[in-house]
Amino acid sequence: MKVGFLGPKGTFTEKACICYNKDAERIAYNTFFDALLGVEEGECDRCLAAVENSTEGTVNTTLDPMIFDRNLFIEKLIILPIEQNILIKKGTDPSKIRKIVSHPQALAQCRIFTRDNFKDACEVTVSSTAEAARLTAGSDGHIAAIASSLTAEIYDLDILHKSVQDNNTNRTSFIAVTKEDTSEPKEGCITTIAFSTKNEPGELYRILDIFSLWDINMTKILSRPWRNKPGEYIFIADIENNNIEDIKDALVMVKRKTKFFKILGTYPIEDYTVGL
Repeated sequence: MKVGFLGPKGTFTEKACICYNKDAERIAYNTFFDALLGVEEGECDRCLAAVENSTEGTVNTTLDPMIFDRNLFIEKLIILPIEQNILIKKGTDPSKIRKIVSHPQALAQCRIFTRDNFKDACEVTVSSTAEAARLTAGSDGHIAAIASSLTAEIYDLDILHKSVQDNNTNRTSFIAVTKEDTSEPKEGCITTIAFSTKNEPGELYRILDIFSLWDINMTKILSRPWRNKPGEYIFIADIENNNIEDIKDALVMVKRKTKFFKILGTYPIEDYTVGL
């Protein structure tokens, strides 16, 4: 099996890949979108992509293509604890650091720490935390990376500060994505749907009332602007799979009463933060 991930080597997404299937051949991509495209075009059998961070929220660069562009499905959700570190090239004088480099999500997760400890440094965004580590390793010593301890080992960097995330319960959810249709509800799983309603009073309530009538638990709902349709929104909802027949009936009703409807997948959850 070939599994795509956001590269280069050492990203948190690669760690999620290992949790998904430690024996799979791993293929690095420059962006989550490229990894999704790799699955769709058959370059890899699955890919892992971040969808949500407990501090910074939804990763829209993953979710939007799943909703609007790609005909792909969620096979599994993997939740990992995320510990960020300040990494520097060996021999670097910390007082000379002028740039803090990382993925936008990682920078946002550590904003209080970097603001308090690197007042003269600017933030620079790159495609991944591992790419930040790679750039730091090849730098002149004036930059530092926010990345994992694994990347410190891979790129031979020193850990200047350990566990610098602003929230010590920081965690990220990654989806395993497949071309195989996983829309069929299954006991003990979560089904994620995307839908849009008419822009009229009470329309969203009428959809949510369907789940209430069938006694179905919705664990999450959020909204995204509908691309190229200003003022209109797509709603994304997670529902628990308990009574399968009721869920099937409810989803039929939701589909009938919405102007856009898509099942993104039905999947189990592997939570590696339990007990931490």
